[in-house]
Amino acid sequence: MVSDDKKMLWERYKHDVELHRSYLDLVIKINALYYAITGAIVSFYFLHIGDDPLVKWSLLLPILMSIFLAYFFWRSADASRPSQAEIERVSEELGFQVPSAVAAVLELLLKIFFCLFVLVSIGLIILLFKDFKLCGYIK
Repeated sequence: MVSDDKKMLWERYKHDVELHRSYLDLVIKINALYYAITGAIVSFYFLHIGDDPLVKWSLLLPILMSIFLAYFFWRSADASRPSQAEIERVSEELGFQVPSAVAAVLELLLKIFFCLFVLVSIGLIILLFKDFKLCGYIK
């Protein structure tokens, strides 16, 4: 017979793992949406940059999104550590030899996506200012 404490721990473990799965799903969906929007805007930029030089300012939205999401994912990776530790603690109390990998994968993916957002934002900023000639303004 399983004690009530073990049942409570098991329910907590299932809840925490399911919560991390939903976070992981949300992170992947945010990335898909971000790259769809960024890809569409960059395609628009390359199609119309010869027609109108003001088209370059359309890159501001993906740049701002990149910076915001990079910050958000970095903070989220830091915030996921305590819940990951809690899942490991509960799994130890339940006698599991291997805790759920979902929590560790979530933190790793958040850090990977952070790096990708930083790289994309740098690339977009370079693209935005590629024709900016600073020396022409200095006398």
